[in-house]
Amino acid sequence: PPPIHPSVYAGLYPFNAYINACADATPALVGEAMLVLEQMLTTGPTPDVVTYNNVIKACARAIPARVDPAFTLINDMRPQFARDHNLQKLGSDHNLPETTICKN
Repeated sequence: PPPIHPSVYAGLYPFNAYINACADATPALVGEAMLVLEQMLTTGPTPDVVTYNNVIKACARAIPARVDPAFTLINDMRPQFARDHNLQKLGSDHNLPETTICKN
């Protein structure tokens, strides 16, 4: 996407909606979703858990699925959202790669 000047956006919603549209495309537009996330991290607004969820969804829906970037995003977001969303690591007793789950 073209660079978006911080004074143009009206909050997270347009960014999250755009990334969600990238995830819903067939095949998912992972590169585009990642570019928007990088832009948000650089110039704002600050991504929230919905932003990360939508980018992870794009990774999962890509053909082929982009598993490594998805796990990187999960690990990147864990410190920021762990306390707010009660995220905890999955341990080896779950027989899954290290990731997070939301316990509620």
